[in-house]
Amino acid sequence: MVLQESAPEALLTVRECLAMYAGYYPRPLPVARALELVGLTDKADDRCDRLSGGQLRRLDMALALIGDPELIFLDEPTTGFDPTARRAAWDVIAGLRELGKTVFLTTHYMEEAEYLADRIMIIAAGRIVASGAGDGTGQHHSTRPAHVRAPAPAAVPPAGPGGNGRS
Repeated sequence: MVLQESAPEALLTVRECLAMYAGYYPRPLPVARALELVGLTDKADDRCDRLSGGQLRRLDMALALIGDPELIFLDEPTTGFDPTARRAAWDVIAGLRELGKTVFLTTHYMEEAEYLADRIMIIAAGRIVASGAGDGTGQHHSTRPAHVRAPAPAAVPPAGPGGNGRS
């Protein structure tokens, strides 16, 4: 699982952190392979507290992969990334399919969902309100029509005592 925010062991190197987490699993990926998959080989000997935000997100991904899971949950893994870092992360996520992994991805970026997903579901208020096929080929086609239909906007409840629409 890759959460939207995490806090890896700040004083360990990237390699040490991955090795520690690998020790929790019966058949982990080799640390060098996890580093390679997320593009952190050149940062392996840097302390975790010296990594940039994008590098920390890649370390989060490596920590999720180190146990060699069949199912991976990614909660907005590219939030805060610049466009170049976002595309690099997409390549990592798309590569998980080639490893035979199932990925459950939450995102607010429709382009990201279309680029990565075999199937897209839109959830509002805890209910699936639309679903359809995603491209999922790793080749985004901006001229392709959307395959989902969004519902009519929901009525907003009247403002409560705090004026925020909540009672």
